[in-house]
Amino acid sequence: PNFDVKNVTEIAPKFGVTRLIYVEVPDFGPRAPASVELFRGHMDATLKVVEVTGDSAAVVFDDNALRASFPPKVPEDGTPDGDDVRFYAGTVDAMSTEIVHRLVSYESPDVD
Repeated sequence: PNFDVKNVTEIAPKFGVTRLIYVEVPDFGPRAPASVELFRGHMDATLKVVEVTGDSAAVVFDDNALRASFPPKVPEDGTPDGDDVRFYAGTVDAMSTEIVHRLVSYESPDVD
């Protein structure tokens, strides 16, 4: 209760962990922002990694510029081909990939 109004460094020690990965999503939807009829998933997020030592915690990594869209090659206006479930799941998957890319070393595939 009231976790949404407290700073993550205040609540992290209560979970009994040494490291907490915290993701906050202020904007998310399966449809293009300018249209209720066209599909284009979009999500903005903030990622924080919190280190916990005893009763204190500190943010050791902070990225507030995560952005994902699904599918990646659809115009900003969106597409009429789709459904909410597919675009919802695809957008969550795209954001998950963005988060993993921030936390784990990887080689980007060559894209022509």
